[in-house]
Amino acid sequence: MASTLKTTFLGKIHGKTEKGVTQYLGIKYANLKNRLADAELIEQSLEATIDATNNGPTAVSLPTGCEIELNVIQHSLPKKQLIQSDLDCLNLNITLPSGTTPSSKLPVFLFIHGGGLVIGANSWPQFDFARFVKLSEERGLSIVGVSINYRLGAFGFLTSNELRNAGYKANNGIRDQRIAMRWVQRHIHDFGRRPWKRDTGRGIGLDNVRTEARIQALLETPGHEIISKISSTALTAPAIDGDMVLPGMTFANVEKGRSDVPRGKAWCRELMIGDAQTDSSIISVLEPNIKSNCTKRFSAAMRTVLAAHPNEADRILAAYGITEETSDSHALLSVLDYLNDIMFFAPVLAFARGWNGNAHVYYFNEGNPWKGTWKGRASHILDLAYLFQNFREFLTAGQQKVGIAFAEDIFKFCHGISPWPAVTEGNFDNGFSARVYGSSDKGVASSIVNQAYGGETMRRDALRNLAPGVSLDDLAEVFVAFKATE
Repeated sequence: MASTLKTTFLGKIHGKTEKGVTQYLGIKYANLKNRLADAELIEQSLEATIDATNNGPTAVSLPTGCEIELNVIQHSLPKKQLIQSDLDCLNLNITLPSGTTPSSKLPVFLFIHGGGLVIGANSWPQFDFARFVKLSEERGLSIVGVSINYRLGAFGFLTSNELRNAGYKANNGIRDQRIAMRWVQRHIHDFGRRPWKRDTGRGIGLDNVRTEARIQALLETPGHEIISKISSTALTAPAIDGDMVLPGMTFANVEKGRSDVPRGKAWCRELMIGDAQTDSSIISVLEPNIKSNCTKRFSAAMRTVLAAHPNEADRILAAYGITEETSDSHALLSVLDYLNDIMFFAPVLAFARGWNGNAHVYYFNEGNPWKGTWKGRASHILDLAYLFQNFREFLTAGQQKVGIAFAEDIFKFCHGISPWPAVTEGNFDNGFSARVYGSSDKGVASSIVNQAYGGETMRRDALRNLAPGVSLDDLAEVFVAFKATE
């Protein structure tokens, strides 16, 4: 059923209502003069009516991206036919309970998809918010759901001195996210919420071309041609530009409660942060050669980084069951355990320790129920598959309860309700508690634990008490050294 909303600055917006939920899809939040330009916030629409009944274009990325992510989840969903665009991808979807009006004043859940800054879209079936928002209404905790697209890969994160000197800033993808938030801040009150108070060149054949011609080629070459010529092992990551990304994002700085790293500490009083038990499963997908000569390479990386602390290197290797005799197959699982601890779990605790307000820590421990490499383990992205309810018919009643418990805690958090006791101002010694989701095979949807490691947390403490002179930042360098030997 069609739904029409009269807005303050955007004219009339046509959406669609089904099963008690209204969705406005593919609304442009910014314009682009070219694929590398700054996003320009749409403050007012020149159109009398906006058709928001269909998904908007996604960012230019691997055309198989959605299938890749569903393979990581280990279950499929009906495929959508989506177009990609380098200029028209900056759009967002808004989902709300039908009957919501500007006077409803519902909290907003704004979702920025993952995908390693290379793939992802707000319109992928696993990120449909219809069931999620409907559940919020059924629980008496209604929310407005917003999901955004932003530029990915080369168009989102390619930078160089040449590009910056020509006026093209670094970190377009993150800048897009900020512009999307500003759009929400300006326009979301029309949808039932008051405005917020806060708010690689050589690989593609351009190495022997003059600067101006190289930039012009980047602007004009078909997007998929550029994507196809960039090595699958090329790093896509934000650049430290002193604006969107500041230097100093280290464990040491994040854990300092009075530091300004990250800048959100200055105003964000409530944080909800957690990990999945085997988030590192994604690394085996991103690094397909990780198993090759794994035992020798990882041991060498550990001993190289900790050369001044050989006993600590030996202790950590032993803690993860890695010896010279360990086969590469067994070592791979141990290496992934280590990478999970240093790249996913340790940051959760670092942010909780360093947060000036209240940090709600959670552990997602529900095992993957579907056939595949990670069956029985809480693999990467599985928490979102449960949260958004789009795999519900493929889950048992007990598994569904885990997803509902997770979602209900999110709804409470959005409404300013503490879903479980928080870590206050980084104090782990005075009543630490965390939420655990799963395991449904033991009849548990969620529970509360009072320790950060061990027991029901299913989290290792091998990196808890390090030798003097060894830091978590040192241990993060082990992955860099390990990867460099591929």
